Formats: sequence, C-alpha cells, structure tokens
Amino acid sequence: NAPDSHAQYHRITIWIRRGLFWGLLAAILYVTLVPTPPADPTGAGDKVEHALAFAGLTLAFAFAYPRLRWWQLGLLMLAAGGAVELLQGAMAVGRTADWYDWQADAIGVAAVLIILPIFRHLYWWLHGLLRLPE
Repeated sequence: NAPDSHAQYHRITIWIRRGLFWGLLAAILYVTLVPTPPADPTGAGDKVEHALAFAGLTLAFAFAYPRLRWWQLGLLMLAAGGAVELLQGAMAVGRTADWYDWQADAIGVAAVLIILPIFRHLYWWLHGLLRLPE
C-alpha cells in the first residue's frame, strides 16, 4: 500500500544518500591525511581542489541529512575543514596545516550554502516530475 511504499522508498534513498556522503568524506579524509598528497589531478591548484572538495562534501551532506538547517550544515563543514588542518599539523609525516586551505574549504562551503535552496527546489521538482513517492 502507498504509506508503506513511501516509508520504504524514503528509508532506501536516505541510506543511499548517507552512504554516498560518508564514502565521499572517507575519500577526502584519506587524500588529505596520507603522508604524501596525491598528484594534482586537475592542474587547477591546491586551493581550488579544497574549495571543490568541500563544496561537493557540503552538497552531499545537505542531501544526506536534509533536516539540518543551513547554519548547522555550514558550521559542521567548517569544523570538518578546521579539523583536517589541525590533524595535518599534528601529524609528523610530512603534512602541515595551512589555514589558507581552510579558507578555501570555507569558500566551497559558502558557495553551496548560497545555491542550496536552488538545488533542493530542483530535487523536489524532479521528484514530482518523475512521480516518485514523497
């Protein structure tokens, strides 16, 4: 029946979104905390990569935990970026903390927070267009 299918659909999609978020977080933590950083795949520079990584992570976090308010999302993501820099500074294996990296993380987070209402509106519009259970 409809209510059961709605609840089941919601449970499945929320776990998929959360799995994607936690997988992305694990990948970013690995890349940022290994003793020697991987080669720059984009050629765009370290700060651009930080901003893009945290923009993607923030967007994934927003859809994995949709009940979070924008300011909670922002604070948690900024704390995560700061924690990465503190961990890099505490490691004695060739990584160092760079607060300009944290500023780049913050730019990525802020960019997503600015456009997040558009993404959420688009998500729900597509949801209705495809006639998916609510």
